[in-house]
Amino acid sequence: MSANKLNQKVDQLGLFFLIFGIIQLLFGLGLGLLYGLMGAGVGVLGAAEDEGALVAGGLMMGVGVFVAFMVLLFAIPMIATGRALRHKKRWSKVAGMIFGGLGIFNFPIGTALGVFSFIVLLDKEIDSVLTE
Repeated sequence: MSANKLNQKVDQLGLFFLIFGIIQLLFGLGLGLLYGLMGAGVGVLGAAEDEGALVAGGLMMGVGVFVAFMVLLFAIPMIATGRALRHKKRWSKVAGMIFGGLGIFNFPIGTALGVFSFIVLLDKEIDSVLTE
């Protein structure tokens, strides 16, 4: 593959990582907000009738915060990897392969991103493109 074409592929891969990371970030924040509001609603509305509702609401909020935190734990480094790929940083090759491999389990979009990242980042001439 020519250097110009590989340069385009790295830019596309960086853009895909950025888009997928931003979607995950918004999903994580929305999920945390949704579970937080549902837990607060269950706790407040049910507390007058049943003390167990307060516990259930607290557990629901805790699960929501945990799930949102786990989603954000992967979204933020994915955005950073996409940004680094766009800026042609050397370390983005390793990060792109790690997050591409982890993304394979996120069917179907993450699988496509993972396969594309392996195709682009395992090219023999990739080191000539990632210079900074």
